[in-house]
Amino acid sequence: MTYACCTALTHHNDVLGACSPRALSSSPNDWRQLAPPALVIEILSPSTRNTDRHRKRPAYLAHGVCDVWLVDIDTHTVERWTAQSEFPQLHTTTIAWVPPDEESSLVVDLEVLFKNARPDEQPRNEEHIL
Repeated sequence: MTYACCTALTHHNDVLGACSPRALSSSPNDWRQLAPPALVIEILSPSTRNTDRHRKRPAYLAHGVCDVWLVDIDTHTVERWTAQSEFPQLHTTTIAWVPPDEESSLVVDLEVLFKNARPDEQPRNEEHIL
């Protein structure tokens, strides 16, 4: 499994999980030239929240991305979307992901992640409009 921060892609995703190293071996000018990644993670911010949720997420899923995670540091939640999702799975304590054709999984302790992201902040209780 290869994990990379991608800045060369048109959609400027925050984290991309690709199933093979060769998927990231070239530097295409357009993310649609790549084989679909297995996982894309977007970190929501006030300036990108609407674009990440309403433009990028559907585009990733339409392109064949298996999982899209929207990480909301303000509310300490991760929305997990798949192509089959009508609504997201909302995770607040842990989230796990098993890459296609892999035996091991990626497990993220969200309580630790969010504590380390902003150690002095408590989560905000916001309603998400999807």
